[in-house]
Amino acid sequence: MNYLIRRGLNAFGRYTHEFYESVKDANVFETGLEMLRTAKLSGYLIGTYRKDDDGQDIKGIKARVAYLFHPKLEAGVGATFDILERQIGFLSDQYNDEDDTTSQRYWVDATAYLTKKINLQLKLESVKSDLWDEYFRGRLRLNYLF
Repeated sequence: MNYLIRRGLNAFGRYTHEFYESVKDANVFETGLEMLRTAKLSGYLIGTYRKDDDGQDIKGIKARVAYLFHPKLEAGVGATFDILERQIGFLSDQYNDEDDTTSQRYWVDATAYLTKKINLQLKLESVKSDLWDEYFRGRLRLNYLF
């Protein structure tokens, strides 16, 4: 569901049902604001809630802002913060334990518009989590729009 607040600014709500074979399915709810690029600036702010019957719930927020420096070059920054609420059962659920695990992602990205149908995207990301050490990763992607 989308709602046009004004030209270039939308509010939205989404529902997704995720299907899994080995664990219970999950329901995902998202709501947010999206600023479409009408001149130089674009971005979004999204809140997410994921609920499943296995006790693996996630609450999170995601934000990104980008600026068009040149008709052929856009750059942006973003962040994601998630809290995974887990219920861990031991010895056939005789001993249940609840745990909150947080993770954060911070990134910078750039898009070079090579032609109207071809662009090249670069994303460099820092990932921090309670479960894993901090690590960095990057992605270079060539997109063809058809």
